[in-house]
Amino acid sequence: MRVLFVSCDPLDGAVTRYRCTHLAEALRSAGHTADVATIYDPVIRLEHDIVVLHRICANQEGQALADAVRKSGATLVYGADDLMWEVPAISPASSLGHPSSPDAHPSREEGLASLHLAMLRQADGVLVSTESLAEFAREAGARDVVVVRNTRYWGPISLSLHDFPEKLWEESRPKKEGGRFWMLYPSGTATHDDDLAKVAPALKTVMEDDPTVRLILVGPVVIPETLQSVREAIGCVPLLTMDQYLALIWQASVVIAPLAPTRFNQGKSELKWLEAGSWSKPTLASRWGGFGEIVRDGENGLLAVNESEWVAQLTRLREDRDYGSCLGGTAKKVQRFDWSMAQTLTEVPFLEWRGSSTVHITLFRNPLGFAKGKIKSVLRRVRR
Repeated sequence: MRVLFVSCDPLDGAVTRYRCTHLAEALRSAGHTADVATIYDPVIRLEHDIVVLHRICANQEGQALADAVRKSGATLVYGADDLMWEVPAISPASSLGHPSSPDAHPSREEGLASLHLAMLRQADGVLVSTESLAEFAREAGARDVVVVRNTRYWGPISLSLHDFPEKLWEESRPKKEGGRFWMLYPSGTATHDDDLAKVAPALKTVMEDDPTVRLILVGPVVIPETLQSVREAIGCVPLLTMDQYLALIWQASVVIAPLAPTRFNQGKSELKWLEAGSWSKPTLASRWGGFGEIVRDGENGLLAVNESEWVAQLTRLREDRDYGSCLGGTAKKVQRFDWSMAQTLTEVPFLEWRGSSTVHITLFRNPLGFAKGKIKSVLRRVRR
């Protein structure tokens, strides 16, 4: 069986890593051919039984690629790890939560959502990362929806645990020196302001109870007004490379993953738990979305619903470091087992999607997409 993943993001992006590269690794481990490309490649060679278009909507280039996939005789699968085909009922536009642009006008977001919906409905199958997303996809009229959760490839890692740049840390760490209980919130994008604001009162309580506690924010998330009184105990780190990000997780005491209880967030996966567990670090998350589906409270992580639960969980972690280490260690063991099963769990739906028609080699040429990809890569480096 031959599978091609085509991502909406460059090859070094997290979107591509978890929903394309790692799934391709799982399929290769099961003895299949699996390749990864991006919509920004100037030429994509279609010679596969199945082609997964991950987060690629039915705009001009996306639809042209879908048509080329059909022409080649391959099975067309739409992939998503967010609720891309709906516009979240949140205001203002900066909180819409779609990855296109946090400052996009609502009408543009509505247009993108409709284009994703069009791709979802025309695909032979839909590949998503959580059970909630699968339910939403079926509601939207998708055919043959399959859940394959995010997984982490447990092959060799070239990361040094001290790879986090000292200069970057000196510039971004909290102004106040303190103890070694660091709460890390990897927001990733500017669409998570509402999520951080939701737990800000609890974070403030914990930080005021123990002045040595520190909060590290990764990405362009805005510090809520509630936390301004403890501003000197907060460090703000810009977007990082994957190696830098993992090195920062290694230094943290706990990774926090708050989610506002919205329909859009209900489709979110447990990715922060996956990344924290890779270094045996505990995760405290909202009992919402993928975290509620996969994290077993008190066993491989912690869950919280309201302010008092967030305060209680963080306080226990702060007072009992061995407890946090045990949670993180269990998460790592679970994830290693999940990877050992990933080959089979990933292989099964793809074998069912494999059609019986003959596949013809087809070349999809996309010079405009290549140019857009170059621009996006430059902007990403500048923002870092």
